[in-house]
Amino acid sequence: MSIVDSQKYIAQQVRDRDYDRYFATLFCPAECKSPLLALYAFNIEIATIREIVSEPLIGHMRLQWWRDTIGAVYDGQSQGHPVAGALADTVASFELSRELFDSMIDGRELDLRDEPRNELTVIESYIDATSSNLVRLALKVLGLRGVETEQFAHHAGLAWGLAGILRAVPFHSARQIRNLTIAKPHEIAASAQKHFDMARGIQTGLPRRAFGAVLPAACVQPYLRRLTRVGGDPFHRGLELSRFTRQWLMTMSALRARI
Repeated sequence: MSIVDSQKYIAQQVRDRDYDRYFATLFCPAECKSPLLALYAFNIEIATIREIVSEPLIGHMRLQWWRDTIGAVYDGQSQGHPVAGALADTVASFELSRELFDSMIDGRELDLRDEPRNELTVIESYIDATSSNLVRLALKVLGLRGVETEQFAHHAGLAWGLAGILRAVPFHSARQIRNLTIAKPHEIAASAQKHFDMARGIQTGLPRRAFGAVLPAACVQPYLRRLTRVGGDPFHRGLELSRFTRQWLMTMSALRARI
């Protein structure tokens, strides 16, 4: 597959399967769009394993393949997979930490367990390893480093990831994926709100380009308000924000340079 074809493939994958992050890249510097899409396509690859495998063992094998592939990327070896090839270019251009990729893969191991994750500390650790690490990588691509950036990535990633767990409850319930069963949605919602507020408290000192990595988090508070109005029921049919509403919220966030 040529470089151009690989880029088209990756862009289409992210647009089809993670539209909010795809839309957010439209507000990022042109030179960062392809690297960001490579990160988001990698996230899709590991995040959807639980949904497509019939046995946990197969899922573990897929995750191990990605561990080996990330290792090969950092060893400078060429890869045939279009996402792996794009990651190799991104890693080389932006000096991204392998530890963040490995942590994301390790976090996805929990997706393959049958027992529900009902303890808030376990859920937050899982979201930090997956959602927050993806924000950390995206911010590095956008040229941001430092303690304040790390804190912003941590809290914004947790806010969006925790809200995402609640949004995914009907989807996983319909597919009998029991490991994501949430016993107390109000605790998850309260934690998402807490981390959203903390991210907002940090955002003032960040440059405008930082927000391209976190625009989907602009949808957290409107979602949580709807959740409150329906009594905290994640199965309520009127809960989900439409694509147009999410686009509008992210556009306003980008224009104002705040979530």
